[in-house]
Amino acid sequence: MGKRNRRRQRERGQGLKSTAPQRIFYPSTELPLAELLLEPGTPAETADMCRAYWEFTTPGTWARPVAAIGSTNHVYKSVKAASTLALLTILCPSCAEPTTVSTRSDMTATGHWGEDFPTTPVNARIDCGNCRAATAAAAVTEREQAKARQKERDARQVENASQWVAKQMAVPIASESPGTVLAGLTLLSMVEIMEKSSASSVGALKNLDYTFTGQRSSDVEAYRQLFRGAWAVPTLPATIGDFSFDENDNVTGVYITETPWTLPAWMGEEMTERLEEARVDMQQFLTENIDGVHEALIDIDANMAVAYMNGYLVRHYNETEIAEERLPDAFASMRKARSEGFSLEQLIAVAWSSMAGAVSWGQRTRGLRPGSVAKAAVTNLERRFGYAKDRPVLEYDVPNWVPRPAARATAHRFLAEHEKTEAPIREFRALKQRMNEQASKHVEFDDDMAEASVDTSGGTPTFDFSKLFAGTPERTGHPLTFIAVAPEGKLTVLTGTRAEMQQVAGHPYNMAERLPLDGVDYLDAFVPVFADSTVHRQNPVATRMVELLGGGYGIVNGTVVFFQTGSTLNPQNLDEEHQALVLSAHRAATALVDAGPVAAPLPTTGWPEDSRPEWPAAHSDDDINDCVECGRRMYGTGLCEVCQKL
Repeated sequence: MGKRNRRRQRERGQGLKSTAPQRIFYPSTELPLAELLLEPGTPAETADMCRAYWEFTTPGTWARPVAAIGSTNHVYKSVKAASTLALLTILCPSCAEPTTVSTRSDMTATGHWGEDFPTTPVNARIDCGNCRAATAAAAVTEREQAKARQKERDARQVENASQWVAKQMAVPIASESPGTVLAGLTLLSMVEIMEKSSASSVGALKNLDYTFTGQRSSDVEAYRQLFRGAWAVPTLPATIGDFSFDENDNVTGVYITETPWTLPAWMGEEMTERLEEARVDMQQFLTENIDGVHEALIDIDANMAVAYMNGYLVRHYNETEIAEERLPDAFASMRKARSEGFSLEQLIAVAWSSMAGAVSWGQRTRGLRPGSVAKAAVTNLERRFGYAKDRPVLEYDVPNWVPRPAARATAHRFLAEHEKTEAPIREFRALKQRMNEQASKHVEFDDDMAEASVDTSGGTPTFDFSKLFAGTPERTGHPLTFIAVAPEGKLTVLTGTRAEMQQVAGHPYNMAERLPLDGVDYLDAFVPVFADSTVHRQNPVATRMVELLGGGYGIVNGTVVFFQTGSTLNPQNLDEEHQALVLSAHRAATALVDAGPVAAPLPTTGWPEDSRPEWPAAHSDDDINDCVECGRRMYGTGLCEVCQKL
């Protein structure tokens, strides 16, 4: 039994020794340039295939082709799975270990397979497979860490951007005006768009299919002006890409075209309050800069006409657009014609004629360079406008493909409303100036129609106001014609004595005081002695009339009576001219009241420098005193204006 076991162990040991991996060098053991490395447990048949595959005697030439070893696919697959060849003289530049190859193609890719195969150690062109795997794993780890850092930074930037937007929303007003008229029109257009769409903001400029001013660059500048004055602020939704940040991830600015815009909180708590505040403020600003509105509208129309020329040349004539260096000339010609009275539709007609002539010339002339027709159309513009200046010009409709700036429609609506208010004011001022000029040359000698002061010592008056307003008053003195304006704004021409006149103004307590109207000669008013807002309601129309007629600023309550005076300041009949003046003042005042708070305060431009009245800052009973010479009620102390003239 012992001999048999020993024999079996000896045979088993010999079998293990035959399958153990052996070191195989190429081309020989004496000149080891490469070593074949077999995977543990490789079958003998596969090991023999690997030896045959990798064998070489001279670098650059293999001992046998692959086809001589076996099936090509089988050989490639088996050799690559069971063996690698370590190049003993080509070392990894990172770890200094011999580089390994898995196929003959990998050997060729080293760039050393040939007669110049190094016999002494040199660095490989690339890292070995293990180093490349380690580098790839490190890169994956770095990317994951960078992704985590970027996620953390994005969260920090989102927080900072949200805080910045909230801070901008709460910023106080920085400027009393939006800066430019075009910016004011842009903000008014934004308000109209938000009101019409019931939205709380206007979308990002990059997403709008229209412009406010006609050009996107002008829109950006208008937004910049509004942002600087805290008239408009960016809002959410937005992304962190819409903001710029410093190295600490603090917001340094916002890209104007990328974010929605809204109205700041200083305009009101609710969006409806903000919209109303912005609308009123912008209408007031534009009213004060009405000439600038006209100029801005001219610029917008000129730009639209140039855009029409560019589009028509390309769409209908297959020509190039106007060269950039000629665009200022085209705009200047359009703007000049628009300023001289041409409408936008007439600009379109003349532009069409100019382009038609240029295209006809281009078809008759050979060898023209691209863009020559467009240049000729621009050259023709000024000449054709000059020809059409004194002749009737047709109006062509603006094509639908020409962009309509939102500010243009806003400007037209604003000017139409302004004209409704301004026309009666102009009429009143012209009539007032003419009457004052006539009064300065007029000398009155007869004042016998004046009545004595009313005696209120007899107790409560029994005057029938309904009969007075019906035109059949009970007269106790010489009748006078006067005009009464009720709190609701109704104007009535009445006839009655001075006592009845004061009763109308002092109703219901028969307490009235005289209000001098220093802006018009020989015209004054009776106003009630104010009791409370229940008895004497505010009279906004009469308030405006008093301002227009030079009676100062301040709220007037109750019914106001306007009457004529003479040189002795006693009440007289309102003649036709003074009646016309009061009626004109009523129309102007009604227009101002209908215009709302936009019309306040009353513009003071247009008065002749030598006749502009010095109006008090506010209407107060404490400011009214008697003239030391004639006893006339007036603002201030000393002599009234009439006594000063005398």
